[in-house]
Amino acid sequence: PLGLCTALATIGPFVYAYLRREAESRLLKEQRRYQRPLQRAARGMPQVRDVTKLCSLITRVVSRSVRVTHASLFLWDNTQQRYILRSSHGPKRLAIQSRYSLEESHPLIRRLREYWQVLTKEELSRHPDPAVAKEMVTLDAPLVVPGMIEKRLLGFLALGPKLSGAGYSTDDLHAFGTLANEAAMAIENAC
Repeated sequence: PLGLCTALATIGPFVYAYLRREAESRLLKEQRRYQRPLQRAARGMPQVRDVTKLCSLITRVVSRSVRVTHASLFLWDNTQQRYILRSSHGPKRLAIQSRYSLEESHPLIRRLREYWQVLTKEELSRHPDPAVAKEMVTLDAPLVVPGMIEKRLLGFLALGPKLSGAGYSTDDLHAFGTLANEAAMAIENAC
């Protein structure tokens, strides 16, 4: 018995390390699967000069790669002086014909402008704002990613829940933040 205990105590940390690496590998495999297409799309966006096509490309790539219920892109419209839904893809996409829009003074827009970062349901629970929470529920978007250029909110990407039911990781937030900045620059150049 003493020899068995010594042997188990000796190999225990190695077995634990192996099992931990395997578990992390399986969890991260899904993220790596969709982060590559997002990176490729981000590199190719500056070549698209038509805003409508660009918006459709962004939402389609995000929706298909990440497998979310919807990816919906809102852009600032100078004529109407509001953020207008320009494209939405996914099984539960928002209807473009709905003319869904948010005014510049809307609490969600103010929040995105104030913090300049990805807004999550979790972040909202730490710093509650009922009007923002209500809009995120209406959009069915646990994640809202601002597209900023020189402290100006050009638009935002509202992402629905993942079809797998998994949450968004910090790596996801970083990837979407980078994608949104690339998208904002491409949209600005296409306008």
